[in-house]
Amino acid sequence: MKNLPPPPALVAAVERALAPYKRLFSAETVENMRREALTQLAAHPYPTALTRALSGTPTVQESTVLGPEGEADTDPAKGVA
Repeated sequence: MKNLPPPPALVAAVERALAPYKRLFSAETVENMRREALTQLAAHPYPTALTRALSGTPTVQESTVLGPEGEADTDPAKGVA
């Protein structure tokens, strides 16, 4: 499985959390903290769900119009979006 970059919302949250420590610790220590935070947050289900929510509304791939009985109306002549 390919390693994907972390979502921008997660990176921004980690950077905000690390800001006070950047002047207290070496760049190497801060980088280790960043890497560990991103690894742990990306692996845990709650932050993962939160970052998906913060990343914006997902793009709708398909839309269907429901008929009177709640069934999908797939007749292209009726202008289904």
